[in-house]
Amino acid sequence: RNNWRMAQRNLEEALQHAQSDEETKKEILFHLANGFADANDLNKAIELGSDLANIDFGFRQINRLLDEWQSRLDSE
Repeated sequence: RNNWRMAQRNLEEALQHAQSDEETKKEILFHLANGFADANDLNKAIELGSDLANIDFGFRQINRLLDEWQSRLDSE
């Protein structure tokens, strides 16, 4: 539906319920971080991406994305 606000709310709610399932938690954090980056909320994207990196640094190249988002933030 291309509706970030709705997706954000649903993902944040799902994250609360996925605390015991690490793989699901990682997927949700990844999608949330990317969504915030796409919405140009780079601080929140970096925060969530860092949470994910603390769990699994290599997950879907989150380390590369964090560098990219930080570079974008620094250039603003």
